[in-house]
Amino acid sequence: MRGNRQYKDSVFCDYMAEGPKLVDLYNAIYGTSYPPDTPVEINTLEGILYMDRVNDISFTLDNRFVVLIEQQSTVNHNMPLRMLLYVARLYEKILSNDNLYREGRIPLFTPQFIVLYNGSREQTEYRQERLSDAFTEPLEYPPLELTVQMFNISRTGEQVPRLLQRCKSLNAYSMLIGLIETHRANGYTVDESIRLALQVCIEQNIMKEYLEKNGAEVQNMLLTEWNWNDAFRVRGEEKFAAGKAEGEQKARIGLIRNLMETMGWTEDAAMDALKIPEDEREACRVLLNE
Repeated sequence: MRGNRQYKDSVFCDYMAEGPKLVDLYNAIYGTSYPPDTPVEINTLEGILYMDRVNDISFTLDNRFVVLIEQQSTVNHNMPLRMLLYVARLYEKILSNDNLYREGRIPLFTPQFIVLYNGSREQTEYRQERLSDAFTEPLEYPPLELTVQMFNISRTGEQVPRLLQRCKSLNAYSMLIGLIETHRANGYTVDESIRLALQVCIEQNIMKEYLEKNGAEVQNMLLTEWNWNDAFRVRGEEKFAAGKAEGEQKARIGLIRNLMETMGWTEDAAMDALKIPEDEREACRVLLNE
């Protein structure tokens, strides 16, 4: 498992980063009718990391918009901040030859910020999150604002989110992820779940051409992605367990000190009263004398 994921190490990025598919997705989100051959320039920030993750997909559309898309399998309320950092780097990249100190106003592509959530936690189908939600001092008219549109593309039973109904490519990708999740829920390993899902998709003509052309690479990308997400989940559980244990130990030391002060007992007498096991007492003594 690689900590520094490269841009292509995500099936979502690899599969969706084509002009016609991005135009179709944009039309599905904003209700526009751009033709498939509308000019698209992909300008994803490859290798630009934040929180150990890479910006997923960004592109300019019709020489008018710059669109940033992130796919998330976990809920993250810091997306407006991440998007702010991404778009600043993107403008810097797009405007590299412009002099920021010249007198005339430099025209900017209008930004659009999109997050596609496909995790297991229950979420509304659509919501917005704003950068100002995180400000320590709320203002009626914040001097800096950024709004992210959040779409839940997880499949719950027979219910298909409206965005998937409007975008064929995204729907196919969501079906692949849904199949993997279903197999995992039925007790299969990650590797088995991925192989079975790929087989079903090819049989049912879901992403068939892409999967047949890139089968082995797709399996490796998916395995990397799933292992990465599991690592974050396990790391979070470990931190929670460690924090819980640390909190319990602090509470225990507090009780010992309280008994020693109020009852005039020795360390051993207080630990006897609290029925602390012998093999844990030396650690308590060290903490009591810090």
